[in-house]
Amino acid sequence: MLVERGARGRWSCLFAACLVLVGAFGVVLATPTSSDAASPPVPFVDCVTSLGGVLFAVYFGYSNTSSNSISIPVGVDNFVDPGTPFQGQPETFNQGTYNRVFRSVFDSTLFVGVTWTLNGQTVFGSPSTSPPCQAGVTAPASGLATSSATLNGAVDPAGEDTAWHFDYGTSAPAYGQSTATQTASGSQVQLVRAALSNLQPSTTYHFRLVTSNGTATSDGADQSFITPAVPASGSGSLPALNVGPSAVVPSFTG
Repeated sequence: MLVERGARGRWSCLFAACLVLVGAFGVVLATPTSSDAASPPVPFVDCVTSLGGVLFAVYFGYSNTSSNSISIPVGVDNFVDPGTPFQGQPETFNQGTYNRVFRSVFDSTLFVGVTWTLNGQTVFGSPSTSPPCQAGVTAPASGLATSSATLNGAVDPAGEDTAWHFDYGTSAPAYGQSTATQTASGSQVQLVRAALSNLQPSTTYHFRLVTSNGTATSDGADQSFITPAVPASGSGSLPALNVGPSAVVPSFTG
């Protein structure tokens, strides 16, 4: 059993505030109290990701809807299994919902998954029962013109250096072209963008955000846009159309 300790960055993934600056994540902190039996924090599994070969990482989060921060020390009321009881999970639970607060790494040839028990509530994460992690989310394009556009997205490095680029082209999933690779780091969600030029007018383009942290590569969802036609002499510019999937707003909590 391999265990990796340490808190992770937070992000709750669903998408399009990717286009607004992520400013106020405000969380009200209160003096920790002992376990609040009336409204205990609720653990949950965020996602599972492959680390290559037989290793997988399960990311856990929690929600505390009580009026206070709650303290639950590692022990019979706060432990991870299999492995050592402490694997980086929090012992103080602030008000709010927190995603990817820690992860447990396990060998899939020895175990089918990992459980976290918190105040009598047990959640189980495994590759077959939990959603896969997404390090990047593709957002709608902006700044559309007859020969140019800006591609947008959001990257969650989760504490690891994460390389990212956009694939783009006139068809998917072939795409055919890619922007320059850049790197995001830290534990906060970062808005990313890349400017395209030399596009053709009146043309549909597809694109997606691709991320890689050295152990796993993730392809974001496909988006598309149509460049405007070249306006006739003496007429105004025609509006550009963005025909990507319906925007789902990511909630950045905590």
